[in-house]
Amino acid sequence: MTAGDDDITVRRSTLAIDHNPRPDIDYVVGATGQITSTVPAGATAQVELILQYVPDRDILTSTGWTHYLATLDNSPWTSVEALATAVFDDLINELVPRWLCLRINVAGQFAILQDQQPNWHNSDLLTTISLSG
Repeated sequence: MTAGDDDITVRRSTLAIDHNPRPDIDYVVGATGQITSTVPAGATAQVELILQYVPDRDILTSTGWTHYLATLDNSPWTSVEALATAVFDDLINELVPRWLCLRINVAGQFAILQDQQPNWHNSDLLTTISLSG
């Protein structure tokens, strides 16, 4: 899939967000989902997405996650990395979380992407979760 400006805008518009009810504390939010995609191009496969993040100002609604996955469903991608980095960029851009980890599993391959805000540290919280999926 060519990540043109229109594709990005459409995908990101489905990531419905809401205000974090407790922005004063750190906590982990998770979501999982599956889509069907051609990764790599030409080979249809089930793709598992595992999202974990520490919200800052905003949280992702469950409806937003479901609608977002629908925009990805049945889309061709040139590689697992292309899909993973597109989803990661969308989530980082729209949520602006304190910390985010995304794991994508497809056809015996996986990608794990992780980012955090500068100056945010909560190693005690992060040691309580599994990043391996």
